[in-house]
Amino acid sequence: MVDTPRTPKTNPAKMADSDLAHINFTGTDLDDADLSNSTLEEGTSRGAMMRGADLHDANLTRHDMEGASLAGASLERATMPNARLVGVDLTGANLHGADLRGADLRDADLTGADLRDANLEGADLTGAKIAAVATMAGANLTGVVGLTDEQRST
Repeated sequence: MVDTPRTPKTNPAKMADSDLAHINFTGTDLDDADLSNSTLEEGTSRGAMMRGADLHDANLTRHDMEGASLAGASLERATMPNARLVGVDLTGANLHGADLRGADLRDADLTGADLRDANLEGADLTGAKIAAVATMAGANLTGVVGLTDEQRST
């Protein structure tokens, strides 16, 4: 089976710098959307398609994204403490400097993700695919659940 590259949308949603707290985006197609610098805290995006979305510097505190696809998304410096990211597809996502303290990343796919300088203190990575994470250099892994000693030294 050949993996065909996804073609970016021609007219993606533009919601940068928006207050979207408590909004329900369940199942919504937000591929390539610009949500940078937006507040999405305590909302939900369960099963949403957010591939290639720009969420850098976004506030996703306690946001529920279970089962969403964020493959190739930019979450650089995103604030995501206590976010629910169970089963989320984060393949190739940029999480450089993201705040993921206490986040629930069980069964998430982090293949090729950039976790440099991310704060994962107290996060749950049980069952997450992290063997091929691009890098976790400088990441805070204090109290992380579900990592082997070998994975901690990646």
